[in-house]
Amino acid sequence: MNKSYKTVWNETTGTYVAAPEVAKARGKKSKSTKASLAVLLAAGVGGFASMQANAGALDGGTANGGSTSEAVGAGATTGGGWDVALGSNATTVSTPRSNSYGAIAIGGGAMAWGANSISPGANVAIGYQSVAGRSDDSTSQATAVGTWAQATNWATTAIGDAALASGNYTTVLGSQSTASGDQSTVVGAFTQASATNSTAIGEGANASTTGSVALGYGSTTTANLSAAGYNPGTGTLSGTASTANGEVSVGSAGAERRVTNVAAGSAATDAVNVSQLQSEDAKVNTINNNVNTLSNNVTNIAGNVTNISNTVNNITNGGGIKYFHANSTLADSSATGTDAVAIGGNAQATAANSVALGSNSTTTANLSAAGYNPGTGTLSGIASAANGEVSVGAAGKERRITNVAAGSAATDAVNVSQLQSEDAKVNTINNNVNTLSNNVTNIAGNVTNISNTVNNITNGGGVKYFHANSTLADSSATGTNSLAAGPAAVASAADAIALGNGAKATNAGAVALGAGSTTTTAVATSGTTIGGITYTFAGIAPSSTVSVGTVGSERTITNVAAGRLSATSTDAVNGSELFATNQQVTRNTTDITNLTNNMNIGSVGLVQQDATTRNITVAKATDGTLVDFTGTAGARQLTGVAAGAVNATSADAVNGSQLYGVSQSVADAIGGGSTVNTDGSISAPSYVVNGTTVHNAGDAISNLDNRVTQNTTDISTINSTLNNITTGSGVMYVHVNSTLADSLAKGAESVAIGGNAQSQAANSVALGSNSVADRANTVSVGAAGAERQITNVAAGTADTDAVNVAQLKASGVINTDGTTNAAVTYDHNADGSANYNSVTMGNGVAGGTKLHNVAAGSAADDAVNVSQMNAAISNVTNIINSGGNPLFAADGNHDTDAAMASGTHATAMGANAKASAANSVALGANSVADRANTVSVGSAGSERQITNVAAGTTATDAVNVGQLNEAIGASVGNLPAGTSAKDYTDQQINAVQNGVNQVAKNAYAGIAAATALTMIPDVDQGKTIAVGVGGGSYKGSQAVALGISARITQNLKMKAGAGTSSQGTTVGVGASYQW
Repeated sequence: MNKSYKTVWNETTGTYVAAPEVAKARGKKSKSTKASLAVLLAAGVGGFASMQANAGALDGGTANGGSTSEAVGAGATTGGGWDVALGSNATTVSTPRSNSYGAIAIGGGAMAWGANSISPGANVAIGYQSVAGRSDDSTSQATAVGTWAQATNWATTAIGDAALASGNYTTVLGSQSTASGDQSTVVGAFTQASATNSTAIGEGANASTTGSVALGYGSTTTANLSAAGYNPGTGTLSGTASTANGEVSVGSAGAERRVTNVAAGSAATDAVNVSQLQSEDAKVNTINNNVNTLSNNVTNIAGNVTNISNTVNNITNGGGIKYFHANSTLADSSATGTDAVAIGGNAQATAANSVALGSNSTTTANLSAAGYNPGTGTLSGIASAANGEVSVGAAGKERRITNVAAGSAATDAVNVSQLQSEDAKVNTINNNVNTLSNNVTNIAGNVTNISNTVNNITNGGGVKYFHANSTLADSSATGTNSLAAGPAAVASAADAIALGNGAKATNAGAVALGAGSTTTTAVATSGTTIGGITYTFAGIAPSSTVSVGTVGSERTITNVAAGRLSATSTDAVNGSELFATNQQVTRNTTDITNLTNNMNIGSVGLVQQDATTRNITVAKATDGTLVDFTGTAGARQLTGVAAGAVNATSADAVNGSQLYGVSQSVADAIGGGSTVNTDGSISAPSYVVNGTTVHNAGDAISNLDNRVTQNTTDISTINSTLNNITTGSGVMYVHVNSTLADSLAKGAESVAIGGNAQSQAANSVALGSNSVADRANTVSVGAAGAERQITNVAAGTADTDAVNVAQLKASGVINTDGTTNAAVTYDHNADGSANYNSVTMGNGVAGGTKLHNVAAGSAADDAVNVSQMNAAISNVTNIINSGGNPLFAADGNHDTDAAMASGTHATAMGANAKASAANSVALGANSVADRANTVSVGSAGSERQITNVAAGTTATDAVNVGQLNEAIGASVGNLPAGTSAKDYTDQQINAVQNGVNQVAKNAYAGIAAATALTMIPDVDQGKTIAVGVGGGSYKGSQAVALGISARITQNLKMKAGAGTSSQGTTVGVGASYQW
């Protein structure tokens, strides 16, 4: 399998795209032929091809395409560059509009048409007389594999003997199968898909209607989808079929298949299964069709009624002859067949010896047709036209026959219970053949209609030209037009290809080549900037990617021919091309070093430093009156500027701090919140004048001036009005009658209305004479000792509404006479809300409140009464007095030496033991456990040894002294005399740290040197050699570098440089070929 790919030009779409190529040589060739094939297949036919390679014409082949085509075999012919023709008379054919670039024909007589040198994918024909493409240049991406296989349209694939893919974007997998409808798919031998978007799977399957699917051997899709669906009632049908929507067929007329394991449908257009049909059948069976009561029966006829010459027409509905009655306004029944009987309105018995039973029943069936035979047995009671039939309905108006006894004879009718019994038997048959003890050999014909994956191909076996040796999971190709080959290979995206064990192509159009290879989203790279120069690339719009490995498991691509080197080339380059570039760069090392030294000492360049005075001059030997610091990214900051002199004659530059001082002085003078912005500008002030915010002094003064003039007039008017108000008079709708002092509103935003009313607190309101509001955010209608009632208060509804007395009475808080009930309520939180976790009895009175008549609690959160407490105390006393559990013993006074466990889930054991931390354990007298999740066997200054400790085994076990000594000995060995284990360990750690520090210094210096190298600009377009210097700093380490870049040719450029730091020297070379 060829694992090389190329980027080619598609003349139809005008884009660069990735094109896969597959080739495999069989048979014995001459030494020169085998060598040529090896080069072709290893380098990739058409991919990474060298522009310097010679055309190949071997074993009688003719290569017409310049230096990049290969023709191998008698009569093999290539029609264009980058073509490959392998095999006797194999041909790549040019078209009227362009050459057949990139086409591949492999096999005797194989032919590949079309211009594909820079197309989305070269046409590929593999196999005797196979054809890929068409002579009118309208195809590309066509693949034909197999004898006489043909792929004759856009993006078509034909695999198999005489397979034909003639519709656009069609796929054929199978011998002598055809896909002629656009976007159609065929899988299986002798299979056809002739309609657009049709699919045929299985030998002999035929999908001939648009959007249809033919599943299984011999299945067809020729139904009349425009006919209305069968409607068993009068309701509206959902999901009406149409020719445009297509159909799914699992058989054909006379060769229908059962669809099994169908789940019960739920939506209107879901399929239903037999269980749902049986449920509806049971409902219908509950309808009683018998007429049990007749009001006008004809009775007591003494003799027979015979010789009725005319039809009895006038029987009243509901009336009739005894045992025969009718209720219908339909036309009369008709029995025109010999010895036929018709009973019921409009019943018609036209066949001889037939019986039409029921209104509108007919007997017109073709009785010469053979009865349905579900198996291979012989049928009894063959129907015939001479014997007649019994009909209880008509086409579209069938009836159920109920109360049918179970048949016993061969020709008896059977009822549903008998059918259900047989159905149960059939369901027990296992239709799957799970085990074959011997191999199935000598199959005369093709094996088709394989509904499941073939899993057990012997390792080394397979289909001709396709073999596998693996026991891993099957490959999976779920993307549209995708291909997966190899154990567990996955092609999950449209047009993806995954080849190799575990290869995964998960992006549209991507190719994963080789075991474990994975693909990612194609990333367009339009160019890069090197040394401040931006370079643009060719091939900047990749449609997908070709991967030959994965992260951590990359592969080298070997035997790569030298790529073309130009501004528009998208060829890969090999190591020899880079080596040639590196050699040229090496020659510039000495010149770069000299230039770096001169630049470092400041003896050359526009910016120089005097070796004695250390003063720096800029362009001292040139003219000009302007210094421009603007760069490609815009203006630059000039930092480190000393404060210049500020006077009338100064020509010094000033720095930012001096300008800031001036700006801050102006901002302080303006006021109004004006500040100095980060850019040095001064923000506008903000003055609030008469409720309006203005942002400059002029507007503020104008506003004040206008309001002062208006206020003068308004004050004069108000004074006149106030002086003229007498007792009992006032402003409209607001009147007062008082001789008290004026009201006083002292609190912020407060209101006082009424004689001597005072609102002293913020946001308070005092309503009425002498009312006092001395609490913030309150409304007062009186004062201490002079309270008022608020009457006519409506019942409150919202949480913050006032409530009236009626609401309090209704709640039971007060009695009907207004006195307060002694109700028990929840305590309150600090914000006044109810604290539902706390109730205080007795209003906090010392001694508490007794609760009488308390029942004995049973649940964990029930209250307990005194009798229950007494019983519990008695039990505890008995336990203490009896010495407790005989397996646990302690000595001490219960009253004075009690252990205490105050931490959450803590445990204390021993006299005066204390476990105060969560999950702690205190073991032994006076032990203290004051840290969470610890076990203490003593206390500070009274520690205990833990003896008889077994050797620990797991990571969290305690270790004993023996294990500790053994571990120390194993770790450090024999310590130097007089050196403790800790001292020895500290020495070793210090040595390691010193080594790490030195490595870090070397790394920092190396990074600084590498940075300095990257800072050196490249040679510009049109120049030959550029020498530059660079500097770098990283975490306190500094380095300088000298570099030289040379343009050898228009396309070839090389670069070399050396960087030096306190820790050593770094050297780098590089080359690039541009096209």
